Amino acid sequence: MGSVKFQPGSVPSASLPALPATPGATADARITIGSMRMLKPGHAGQQATLTQALDRQSTGVKASRQQVDQQLNAASTGLALISIKSANPPGALDHLLSKLQQFLTKPTLASKAAQDPAQALTSRLASAPAELRAHPNWGNVERRLQTYLATTEPMQHPDFSTLLNSPNIDLFKLVGSLKAFSKLDAATSQQVACQRELANIGMQDIGAIIASSAKGSDLNKAVLGNEKSFISANADHDAVKPGNQVSLAMNTVLLRADGTPVKVTVLSSPAPALDSSLQPEWDKYVDAGGKLKPDAYQKSMDAIKDHILSCAASHAGKRVVLTGIGTGAFLSGLPEKEKAAARAIVTSVLADTAKELDKLGKQVAFYDRTETFCETLNAINGGTPDIAFLGKLEGNWERQGDLILNAWDPHSLIGNGLAQDNSADGMLCRHTLLHLQHAIACVLRTEGML
Repeated sequence: MGSVKFQPGSVPSASLPALPATPGATADARITIGSMRMLKPGHAGQQATLTQALDRQSTGVKASRQQVDQQLNAASTGLALISIKSANPPGALDHLLSKLQQFLTKPTLASKAAQDPAQALTSRLASAPAELRAHPNWGNVERRLQTYLATTEPMQHPDFSTLLNSPNIDLFKLVGSLKAFSKLDAATSQQVACQRELANIGMQDIGAIIASSAKGSDLNKAVLGNEKSFISANADHDAVKPGNQVSLAMNTVLLRADGTPVKVTVLSSPAPALDSSLQPEWDKYVDAGGKLKPDAYQKSMDAIKDHILSCAASHAGKRVVLTGIGTGAFLSGLPEKEKAAARAIVTSVLADTAKELDKLGKQVAFYDRTETFCETLNAINGGTPDIAFLGKLEGNWERQGDLILNAWDPHSLIGNGLAQDNSADGMLCRHTLLHLQHAIACVLRTEGML
C-alpha cells in the first residue's frame, strides 16, 4: 500500500529493518519561555484547559477555581500554562500573567496551535502520499477520519491540536513506522492490530466514555469499519490464548509537560486484562474459583518480554524505558492475594528483561507513579543493570530516541480514552498523535489500502 505498510515482526525479528533513533524536532506551534508555555488565541474551552493544565503540573500553581476564572478574564487573549513553586508569593500568578500579556498579543508560532483541528487534518490528508490519494477509496478515508475527529473530540488533550498543527511532523511517515510483534501469522496479527475500538475502558465502549446518545458500536463502525475489536468478536480465537498477544511499535512525537517536543518510539503491549470477568480473556487466566492461573499468566508476560527484546534489538536508540505493565487497573478484578501473585510474575519477568536489555547495550530506565517497583527490580538484579527511575507520567523525563513501553489495552486504539483515561496508556499517549496514527492504519486497512 505505497509508503504505509504493515510490518509483522516475528519473535525474534532480527531480520526486520531498524526503527530509527529519531532526531530532534523544533518547538513550533507554540512559544516556550523557561517553564512557561503559552497558546494563542483565547477560546471557549480556556477555563477547562487551564484547570486541567494546572492539575497536570506536579509543582504547579495552587490556585482556586475562582482565581483561575479571574485570571482568564484578565488575560482573554490567551492561556498560560505556568509551573512555579508554591513557595512563591501569592501575587506571583498575577505578576507573571500581566508580564506575559505582551507575548500573547504579538504574532507568534503559537497561533498555529489554535487552528481548527478539522482544518489541520484536512491539510494533513491533502499532503498524504500520492499513491494513497489516487486510490478510489481515498474519499472514504477522508470521511472516516473527519468523523474520527468529531467523535473523539471529548477525549482529546490540548496537546493533540498543538501536534496536529505542527508543520514539522510528517503524519503518514509516522503511521508508516508501525511494526507488529507476535507469534501469530502476519494476516492474523494485522487483524488483531487493526480491528479495534475507538476506546474501551473496563469493557465500557466509546459511547459510554464520551456520554454519547449513539451506540458505541455505531461510532466504532462509522470510523473504523467494525463494531467490536477482533478480540471481543472472537473470544475463542487463538489470538486470545496466553502468549499470543500482538504488540505494536510506532514512532511518534511526544509533548513533555514543559512543552518540549521529543521524537520517540512507543511499544504498546497488552498485558492480560483482568479488570472484569466480562473480558474475553478472563477465563484463560482465572479459574472458576477466582484464582489466577500462574502458568498462563507467566506465558503471557514472557511473550511481552520477547516483544520488548525483539523491538529493542532492531531499535537504534540507546535507552529503553520500562513500566510495571499490567500491574495496575488490569488486576482490579482479582482478590488481593491473586494480584500479588500476578505482580510477582511481572516483577520477575521485567527484572530478567532488564538484564537482557543490558546485554544488548541498552540503558534501562523505568517510569511509574512511585519508585517502589523500580527499587524492587534493582534489588532483584543486585543493581546490574542499575535501572534509573525517571518519575511518573506527564513529566519531563522523555528524551529523543527513547523506546518507551506502553501498557496497552487488548481492544482499543493506542491511547484508549486519552484525556478521559488515567491509566498509563491514556496518560502517555494523550500527549502524542498515536491514537490518530493507529486510527489511520485501521481505516486504511478497512478501505483495502493496507
